[in-house]
Amino acid sequence: MNIEAGFIALAGAVIAALSAIYVYFKADRKRGLLTALRAAAYILIIFALVKPSFERTLTIKRRTAVAVIADVSKSMGLKKPEDKAALLKAAIKEKAVPLAGIFDVSWYAFSGTAQKTSLEDLLKSNRFAGDSTDIASALDSVAGELEKERPGVKKALVIISDGNNNGVLDPAEAAKHAGIPVYTISAGPQKKGVDVAVRSISAGELGFTGMQSTVTVNISGANASGRTVRVALKADGIEFGSKEAVLQDDGLETAVKFEVTPKDTGLVRYRAEVKPLPGEEDKSNNSAECEVRVLKEKVRILYLSGHPNYEYRFLRQVLKTNPNYEMVSFILLRGINNVMAFPEDQLTLIPFPVTELFTRDLPQFDIVILESFPYSEYMPSKMFDSLARLVTERGGALLMMGGDQSFGRGGYAATPLADLLPVTLDGPSELYDTAPYRMIPEQHPLNSLSYSKDGDALLWKSMAELSDINVAAASKPGAVVLGRHPVIKSKSGEFAPVLAAWQKGRGRVMACMTGSTWRWAMGTGQETSSGLYARYWQGLFNWLSGVPDVKQVKIASDKKSYAKNETVRLSVSVLDEHYRYENAATVALSVSDPDGKKAREVCRLSGNGIYECSVAGEVPGKYSFEASVYKQGKELGKDACTAEVTGSLSEETDIYLNETLLSEIAKKSGGEYLNAASGKPFLLKIDPETEETVSKTRKALWDSPVLFLFAALILCGEWYVRRTSGML
Repeated sequence: MNIEAGFIALAGAVIAALSAIYVYFKADRKRGLLTALRAAAYILIIFALVKPSFERTLTIKRRTAVAVIADVSKSMGLKKPEDKAALLKAAIKEKAVPLAGIFDVSWYAFSGTAQKTSLEDLLKSNRFAGDSTDIASALDSVAGELEKERPGVKKALVIISDGNNNGVLDPAEAAKHAGIPVYTISAGPQKKGVDVAVRSISAGELGFTGMQSTVTVNISGANASGRTVRVALKADGIEFGSKEAVLQDDGLETAVKFEVTPKDTGLVRYRAEVKPLPGEEDKSNNSAECEVRVLKEKVRILYLSGHPNYEYRFLRQVLKTNPNYEMVSFILLRGINNVMAFPEDQLTLIPFPVTELFTRDLPQFDIVILESFPYSEYMPSKMFDSLARLVTERGGALLMMGGDQSFGRGGYAATPLADLLPVTLDGPSELYDTAPYRMIPEQHPLNSLSYSKDGDALLWKSMAELSDINVAAASKPGAVVLGRHPVIKSKSGEFAPVLAAWQKGRGRVMACMTGSTWRWAMGTGQETSSGLYARYWQGLFNWLSGVPDVKQVKIASDKKSYAKNETVRLSVSVLDEHYRYENAATVALSVSDPDGKKAREVCRLSGNGIYECSVAGEVPGKYSFEASVYKQGKELGKDACTAEVTGSLSEETDIYLNETLLSEIAKKSGGEYLNAASGKPFLLKIDPETEETVSKTRKALWDSPVLFLFAALILCGEWYVRRTSGML
């Protein structure tokens, strides 16, 4: 009970006292005194029963937390045209130090990451060696540390930098999401001469022959607002075209877009070049390059389903949402022999065009999906000869899905497709089991749902149970079984394959012995289940269509561009002839530097089919790398890549101030930007103190020895009055 109960008891006491006074003066005085004593005793009892208490709140005022984050990257050590380190220290002394008398200030230094330091170290240190200026990471780490150390108080961040960010994330967006006002102070010279630069060129990682795509070139200028420049685009050294563009205010970028249509497959290198402006001294930033892997045009898929079902519905959605796939699908509701007593022009359902598809149109498709397709109602088995040729001779792919009319139960053991499939069919008597089960996945790149082995295991455990399986007689030698039934065994004694695949001739074939993978999109898991389902099937279709991501040998560098003397780190992923991780291969790396000198290195295994190697980028220019993989004297494959080594880091060329970015950071976070050279005072528009509740205490008013002593005295007094008055 709170203190209001005490007030009720007090009011009762006042009323009782007034009543006793009335009786005392208007009637018998002794009786009035006894009434008052009895009433007081009752009131004390009621007061104790309702248990009133008093709450006391203790509040204190704490100073607002302000973190000053100073840029100590390599660019801040540049001396010309002005000494940036001197500008930084002057800004700290003049603008940041006065904050310490008003706020609770902590000091940080950052380049790639932010580290706590002291004001004395910032002002005395001459070490500016950070190879990057990652403003977004600095904001994120310091904001998190402040929240952890100073919960419940107001906060602000102050960044002193030249604003030349080269981190991956957008600093302005990072400042906005931090939820803390960020104040920015300039520490760098403003550019005086004109300059135009190609900031980036992008075209996506993949392109397709015959399909138009966009190459975007972002350019910017300094002291050149409103000037017109010409941007040229080259593809493998041959000029594709050029456009004129108007430069915006300093720090703002102009996007120039080129529409390109690749004709040949392979790796295409695009280069953007901007013609220098009159009087422009620095021409090193007037060009940039990117690479695009060009594949053949869209993958065309023919999907034949024997009847409407959830597997068709969910798998079709996966294929429709991928812009690289073009799908033609049929749900077979009416067979050749289904005669209807209506004119054909009055029917919305037409007979399945089996002859046209399997004799004329089949070569146009890259993948054919047969899902519980009762072929005997529509076509003779000999028509499958064209599908067999599509796979083995033309490099197409076949996916057969499970169901009560698939595999052996569907009569496919007597067709040319029986030889194509990676499993041996059991004929019309093939077992078709519908008891729920959870597929046991094998360790294979195609079964990867996350970035770690443990993560894969957890995600697979979260996948829903499947509800049917066609039990094949056995998996064929050379086939890769991706998943098995946990209980049912085939006639060969192995646990029945649920998913199996292999290379057949020039093409690829996969047997999915269930028609219930759609349940993976409906179950619960650590991630949206439909996302896992779509990701898994996209990976399987990438393998079927031969997308480069699932080549046997693939080499890649950790970056596309490196600074002089920086280490180029390369990784080579290797799969065996069954597309399983190969950990017993020899990987030889051939290196060609920009001067034409060649060298050979041996890559070392790091695990799960990944071999690594490092090369020193000592000479600026383009490096070429080719990985050759062997096992027991047999070549598994080759792959090549390139990397660019620049003459200097951006940290060594970021001379001038980027006021646009510093202003944008402040604007999006609710702070303000100050040019330190302007002479204006630096003020934080934030309360210097935060009122904070430290503790709340509750005192029980009824639980007191004085109260009980007073009650005892009242009762004794009543007894004494009665005794002396002869009322006992």
